[in-house]
Amino acid sequence: MVYNGDKPYSHSLTLSDLIKPNQSKEIFSTLFTSPFPLIDLPAIEDDVLRNQAQHSVRGVALLMALKHVFDRNLQTFYDQILIKILKQLEQEGDIDEVVDVLYYLLKESEFLDEEHFWSTLHSDFSSKVEDKVMTIAQKLEERAKIDVAKKLLADRQSELNEAELIKWVNRMTGLPIEKIKELQKKH
Repeated sequence: MVYNGDKPYSHSLTLSDLIKPNQSKEIFSTLFTSPFPLIDLPAIEDDVLRNQAQHSVRGVALLMALKHVFDRNLQTFYDQILIKILKQLEQEGDIDEVVDVLYYLLKESEFLDEEHFWSTLHSDFSSKVEDKVMTIAQKLEERAKIDVAKKLLADRQSELNEAELIKWVNRMTGLPIEKIKELQKKH
């Protein structure tokens, strides 16, 4: 198990200790009787992580991203350390892993400057990496638009007729009218 909170893990490593209410513990008493292994990232210094995973760039990139994703100094860490690790990973041919780490940081961190992120993505990585990250971002943006359209259709404005409603949802989301009609049929 990996923990990547902003402070070191301070709870029991025995799963049954974490189960509430106590009556439920009886059910799990034979299943979860020993502590589980935990990699407590906040408690491990970066140099130790690098040394431990020296021969596995993949592991370093993932563990460092998990450890620092919620760090207020993520931008500095990203610029000074993580980009080098990710470039090495890309050179070794692990493009999907680079894309996964980059997208995770973009999606989960509030401390990463998005404009700078896209600029470094364009300048420091191959077009393959850039295209894959862009494709994932576009798909998620499309999914978010569809979710908004579904809510707008469900909370239908009573003064709008069917055609007006579709045009209004189109203006609000930017989704094609055909897609909105398809969503409307499903709901």
